[in-house]
Amino acid sequence: MTADHVRTTIGPKVHGTWNLHESLPKDLDFFVMLSSLAGVMGHRGKGNYGCGNIFQDYFAAFRRSQGLRAMTIDIGYLLGAMGLKVMHKSDLHGLMATALEGSDAHPPQVMCGLPYNEQDDPWYWIYDQRFAALRKTAAGSGVGGSAAVSLRDELVRCGQMGDEAVHLITSALAQRLAKLMMMPEDDMDTGKPLSSYDVDSLVAVEVRNWIAKEAMVEVSVFDVMSNIPMRQLAAELAAKRKILA
Repeated sequence: MTADHVRTTIGPKVHGTWNLHESLPKDLDFFVMLSSLAGVMGHRGKGNYGCGNIFQDYFAAFRRSQGLRAMTIDIGYLLGAMGLKVMHKSDLHGLMATALEGSDAHPPQVMCGLPYNEQDDPWYWIYDQRFAALRKTAAGSGVGGSAAVSLRDELVRCGQMGDEAVHLITSALAQRLAKLMMMPEDDMDTGKPLSSYDVDSLVAVEVRNWIAKEAMVEVSVFDVMSNIPMRQLAAELAAKRKILA
């Protein structure tokens, strides 16, 4: 990442926020900034984007220290707007209503949509010591239920049976994508490529890591993002497994 990439991304947030701070009256009823959880949990490959959001979080605290109204809302991905996880649009609307109250009783930074109880596939950032409290909360939350049979176990069971392996990988890949994109599994069309579901680089990395773990083959992010149907990708993964066996 070049210095220009950093400046181009951070500049609008920094200068735009500061210009509003300088130009608007000091006796505002509210000053609300929409930020992102990327500044809290990090964003692989987009550190510049995370930095811009961190600036807004700290700027809200700065305004509060000056006796002025301010709040940032760090939002996750929205269900119905290419979402990854737990946040709905109604959550954001409720937070906006609270922020517009302008009350200093609310903290200057509010986070929503931070997933922490993914027991089967925890997010990469959850092992950071700064999130130890969230891990402890998740461990004591009592989230239970019977453990699902993993794709890896199913592939080991069926051995190198080509058609069955392709079917298992296709089905599991569609389920995994539906979970990541917070979409109903019935909406997944295995005749379409993953890229047709607005898969971004972060989701592609998660899918690649899941494939390595469950299908036990190595693929690149470019393979995941390629314009081939899911069932064809599954067939190629099954073929790689057979070669490696």
